[in-house]
Amino acid sequence: MTKEELDKKIEEAKKHSEVLSQDQIDELLKAIEAGESDFTPIRKTRKIKIYDFKRPDVFSKCELRDISNISEGIARNIRRFLNSDYDINAKVHVASVDQLTYEEFVMAMPTPTPCMTFDWMEGAGVFHMDPSIFYCCFINSRTKKNHDPNGLEQLVFKQLIYKPLIKIVSSEFSKASNRELSEIRNQKFDTNLLFTLSSLSPTEIGVAITFIMKNGNDEGAINLFFNADFFKLFRKTNFFSTSSGPDYVPLAHRLPNTIVEIGRFRLEEEDVLKENKIYETDNLAGEELNIYKDDKYVGSGEAVVIDNDISAVRVVTKQDEIEERIDDGFYNTKVIFGSRIVKDDYKFDEVCILELAECISDPLKIIKDNKIIGYGELVILDESFAIKVIKVL
Repeated sequence: MTKEELDKKIEEAKKHSEVLSQDQIDELLKAIEAGESDFTPIRKTRKIKIYDFKRPDVFSKCELRDISNISEGIARNIRRFLNSDYDINAKVHVASVDQLTYEEFVMAMPTPTPCMTFDWMEGAGVFHMDPSIFYCCFINSRTKKNHDPNGLEQLVFKQLIYKPLIKIVSSEFSKASNRELSEIRNQKFDTNLLFTLSSLSPTEIGVAITFIMKNGNDEGAINLFFNADFFKLFRKTNFFSTSSGPDYVPLAHRLPNTIVEIGRFRLEEEDVLKENKIYETDNLAGEELNIYKDDKYVGSGEAVVIDNDISAVRVVTKQDEIEERIDDGFYNTKVIFGSRIVKDDYKFDEVCILELAECISDPLKIIKDNKIIGYGELVILDESFAIKVIKVL
């Protein structure tokens, strides 16, 4: 009998007020004699947090790790470039790779600050350098660290810093995707990122990559921001280690018996789901999500995330207060937050955590007549949950 099995046996005995047999007691004593510290059960704690639908996670931990690996290559090449072309023996390393809103990225930047905005493939991005290292390392000035760059300083930033560094970035992304990427377009110099909010939505999620450059006593950050649309093309290739090909593959078996719904909308019989179209659901943003088992309403819950990656729901309803819901069939299309198979005797008790099969960054399933008809991404439309279709099956 293993230690885990023995632990389980003891717990079962406690629940049923059973008396341990002599053999079980002897085995317990032997395990303790073998080393008390080794016998102590190990409890694995899991991080659970409320999921904010207004600031959703767009990228999984695996995707961020892949982007981080590419960023390490960018840092190495920046370091080599500075050393060979400018005789700047600086240390450059990746400080962080995070997903955050563009507004959060902008608010962390000093003003005025030299930066370039650009369009690339289906998305947009920003290149920024701390004024401290720009003026100290490239302009050789220690007195002007916080002013609007003059014409010559702008030219230095655009031609001698941004142009070669963004070429390194493009080369590393091309190498990782194993394809030649399209040219960067609409490149514009700016000194106040607040003015760029018109081209990038303040609330859209993207990836911010921060490099720390240190040259002697001078230290500062080089920042890159790419919005989520920038990575659309990569998700259709083998760029990410989690990519499965150019198409989403529908389930080969019937749906799990338990689903958690974001909401529902009506799709007329003669209508078909359309890509890039947004469908508003019957559920308000921030409202509880409904849980159904075998098409029967079994409770409601709030969305949570386990270990920053796994979708789950915390049940908030009391089983003895649940009222039967009759579906009139008007809202015939469901948007699914997540699903799983549960046993027939599973109790959806209040505050229990129901872990789902999906990762938080997975596209949401759109279901009609118990079949997956498409995938989409969640948006907030007029204070209601809505789904933007990204793939029709």
